[in-house]
Amino acid sequence: MRLKKIYKYIISIIFFIPLVILSYNIYKLNFLPMNYYIILNVILLSISTLANICLFVRKKWTKVITIIVYIFLTVISIIGIKYVGDTNSFLNKNFENAKNTYDLSYYIISKNSYSIEDLIDKEIYYYEKTNKIEDVIKKVNNDVKASFIAIDSVERLIKSDIFLIDSASFEIQCELGTMKKNDYKVIYEVTMTFEEEIDSEEDIEGEKGNKGNSENKKEKDPDVLNIYIGGYDFSGVRMDFNALVTLNMRTHKMVVTSIPRDFYLTIPGKGVKDTLSTMSPYGVNNNVRAVEGLLGVKVDYYLVVETTSLVKLVDTIGGITYCSDKAYTTDHALVIGTYDDSKGEHLDIIKGCQHLNGIETLTVARERMAYETQDIARIKNDAKIMNAILDKMKSPSIATKYTSVLNAVGGMYTTTMPKTVVQDGVKSILTSSWSIKNVYLSGKTTWGTVELSGGYKYVMHPSQSSVNSAKQAIREI
Repeated sequence: MRLKKIYKYIISIIFFIPLVILSYNIYKLNFLPMNYYIILNVILLSISTLANICLFVRKKWTKVITIIVYIFLTVISIIGIKYVGDTNSFLNKNFENAKNTYDLSYYIISKNSYSIEDLIDKEIYYYEKTNKIEDVIKKVNNDVKASFIAIDSVERLIKSDIFLIDSASFEIQCELGTMKKNDYKVIYEVTMTFEEEIDSEEDIEGEKGNKGNSENKKEKDPDVLNIYIGGYDFSGVRMDFNALVTLNMRTHKMVVTSIPRDFYLTIPGKGVKDTLSTMSPYGVNNNVRAVEGLLGVKVDYYLVVETTSLVKLVDTIGGITYCSDKAYTTDHALVIGTYDDSKGEHLDIIKGCQHLNGIETLTVARERMAYETQDIARIKNDAKIMNAILDKMKSPSIATKYTSVLNAVGGMYTTTMPKTVVQDGVKSILTSSWSIKNVYLSGKTTWGTVELSGGYKYVMHPSQSSVNSAKQAIREI
């Protein structure tokens, strides 16, 4: 009889171990507020205690209850340990994963079929404002024995017989139609890695290109976080989506300020103007500092999304429901990784709600020609798509795809945010109701020079009234 009791104690301990592991992993995850965590443990402990009591009662029906409860707790524990473990692994791998460097390729190109040997003693021209040009020439000189001559405009540069150009500028010139890729032969190519340039507070506050930087001098509220969100285009170097998310962890308010990609801004520390889209190849901190100067804030962290990863995420969650207020045929085709719309079919969007898969979602997210306000409308449309993705991810059916969804999300972005920001955010959402305000900046489109790449393209001069409204919304948070 005594031996039977010992066996029962051993059984109760064995079945209790998974609960302890689950409890510890939940604590380590740090998503639950302490009072929620205590309540959860009390519930699990109470159920476990009930099962243990039934185990020592000499009745048949208590044994049945004990078996059912033990099986239930074991299943719950195994599933919980798996999901919590996957979440912990996701947090450890996918936060503070941004590099403080960026890569940029440089080409020596010509319309003529030269070889590297043919370049000896030739004159090779370059745009004088080319990013890191001194470092590049020093590197290239190890392999190419030629004379490098500066030119003050890209327009003159591309008329040269042989010239050096960075990959971002080359892509922009091809997009503008001033150059055609197939007309040029790449004679020499080198990819260089550069440190991100981070300006001091004095550099940012002292920049006179953008108005309103005096707000930076105010003491920053420790409960307020400013997070820059950027989204790359197919090239992986130009930032087509730009937004500032401002969170107040004390008042539980959020302001999402969406900024057009063609906003024409001064880059603090560089003293030249460029658009948010075409300054990004030269380091994401250019975008961060330009947004700081525009809105008079200090950005705490940034998160940059790889646009094409959107396709994988949407397909992983089984598509989304997208509702359009008008019918149209997309200007872009159903293609990925290329701007050549001849390689795919265009998508017909109906007025009302419809189901979209990954590539369809990406194509709709890129759409702007169907709207009168073009880029402004695209920003609002992208916000609608993001909300549709979040709504789908709340569905109970996503639980069966949880690990796949985490993997898809983890491959979408790089960020300087630590996981503690997400943990604090989840705890705050669980205990408080948050208010969210969306602000959309606007401006006037004209032609202007994008200084870093030397192109001449459509740029948008910010509307000061919309900027002031955004600043006011951020101050009131």
